Amino acid sequence: MGIIGKMLHNSIDFGGRVADAVGDAFNRTGEDIGESAAQAALAMKISVVDNEIKECYEEIGRRIVLHIRQTRSSPTMEVFGEPLRAAMAKIVYKEQLESELAERERLDALLSGPLRDMKLQLDRALASGVITQQEYDTKLLNAARTGSFGG
Repeated sequence: MGIIGKMLHNSIDFGGRVADAVGDAFNRTGEDIGESAAQAALAMKISVVDNEIKECYEEIGRRIVLHIRQTRSSPTMEVFGEPLRAAMAKIVYKEQLESELAERERLDALLSGPLRDMKLQLDRALASGVITQQEYDTKLLNAARTGSFGG
């Protein structure tokens, strides 16, 4: 396969991974109208990182098989090298994202009635760029605590 063929193959493969990540994010989060834009973004990041972790696993497996075929011996940790370090870092990052998403979902579960309406207003303001993520978080926590926006 020539360079152009490889580039085309990589472009198609990347496009497929992006489409899979989008589909996974929507499947994972559902189409609940009350879901915040921040939660959907987190779910998307988790899905993308999960795909990157799978790629690291594939590379580690490829290196193991190649090493065994070439040397007929068990591989050492040096054989795994960068893919193993990358996978470990991505796993830690994914766990952080999942923890943040779980906290947001827990907060959503606490909200009901008028608080849900306030949250939907904040979601729209965040999605349209009227407020920042930090302002969103502060106002949402204040609303949950006091039952009103409070400024």
